[in-house]
Amino acid sequence: MVVDRPYHALKNNTSCWTNPTGNKHQEQLKRYTLYIIILLMAIVALTGCNNGRAYDRYRALDIEGWDRSDTVDFNTCRLTPGTYNMYVGFRATSSYPFRDLGININWTVYPSGKSFHKTVRCNVFDSTGHMSGRGGISSDDFLYHTGQITVAKGDSVVFTVSHAMNMDQIPGLTTIGLQLTPSDGTAH
Repeated sequence: MVVDRPYHALKNNTSCWTNPTGNKHQEQLKRYTLYIIILLMAIVALTGCNNGRAYDRYRALDIEGWDRSDTVDFNTCRLTPGTYNMYVGFRATSSYPFRDLGININWTVYPSGKSFHKTVRCNVFDSTGHMSGRGGISSDDFLYHTGQITVAKGDSVVFTVSHAMNMDQIPGLTTIGLQLTPSDGTAH
């Protein structure tokens, strides 16, 4: 017995005798669930876990030591106009040979081209010889407030960071980073 099937059934290689709404409903439900999952992931990615930080990046340093000529660059995208607290962060191991760390921070604001410089001293060991950062298993994390910067509408900032120690190559530092957080609640 030959059964004539409609053209759409032949084209999609489906049978006329199946319930077309059952499979279609399941496919729509799967697609709807996938859209909801993607939407939730996007919301979490855009709003979660930044703790109000407008910029937060860390870079790995050479395992052999941070050389004086090795500058580390941080480039921000255009920032919301406002005043930001600037922090420098780093991770140090017990092989770091000094009590403190001197860091040079240079930054240029674009499009104006204005340049600024700051040198900061960060305590690594306290007076008893213990690391004064937030302790980890093999290293301590340090975060130091270094001042504030103000940006206008459309500004982006390029930072360069280098060490300001007497020794050319410093062992015991694994990462260096920069954080910007809004200081007055107007910048996001």
